[in-house]
Amino acid sequence: AQYYNGKLDRLSRWMPDGSLCPDTKVKEGAGLVVDYEEDGSVDSNHSYANGELDYGYSGELPDSAALAEEEEQVEEVEGNTSLSD
Repeated sequence: AQYYNGKLDRLSRWMPDGSLCPDTKVKEGAGLVVDYEEDGSVDSNHSYANGELDYGYSGELPDSAALAEEEEQVEEVEGNTSLSD
């Protein structure tokens, strides 16, 4: 985990078998974190927005394509300087 100005900025998570979690990705303070049981099953998950805990997904995890699409939308908004004035 990396923090910026006291808020979560980036985070990666590894699965119990030592492989990088394909679903956990927090970048620029936004994303999903998946927690695992020792047997590799999903224990829980939660998300971050603006470097702070946001909410937990209920039900099944979204597919990686949906997460990538969300990330593209966030980057598009962040690139619009008129929103930051």
